[in-house]
Amino acid sequence: MSAAHRALFKELLKLTQEQNLQKGKALHATIIRTDSFSNVYLANAIINLYAKCGQLNKAKFAFEQTHNKDEVSWSSIINAHSQNGGPKASFFVMDLFRRMRAENSLPSAHSLAGIFTAASNLGDGCAGKQAP
Repeated sequence: MSAAHRALFKELLKLTQEQNLQKGKALHATIIRTDSFSNVYLANAIINLYAKCGQLNKAKFAFEQTHNKDEVSWSSIINAHSQNGGPKASFFVMDLFRRMRAENSLPSAHSLAGIFTAASNLGDGCAGKQAP
């Protein structure tokens, strides 16, 4: 990661900790403008920022714009929706899980916790059985 990306990443972590959505949005715009969003670490930090600020739609949008999704990308969006959303968010988590499997991404223990929470919220024992 370049020095510029490291500085942006540190600032995103700080804004997430402070839950400073306004400055986070401004920094997100800067990251897009400077074509830095392709850096998966920055993309994941943006997903996490929006999730921690309760902005699930913005987190989802950032996730969808992330080209090289990794385990952190999947876990961040899955756990944000399983912990902060209602039934609609739980259905979205189950869709994410199916998509994750279709893209040959294996869930970690962290993402599985969110998947199981979503399945539990739906009262869907069958969905939980699908998890590896």
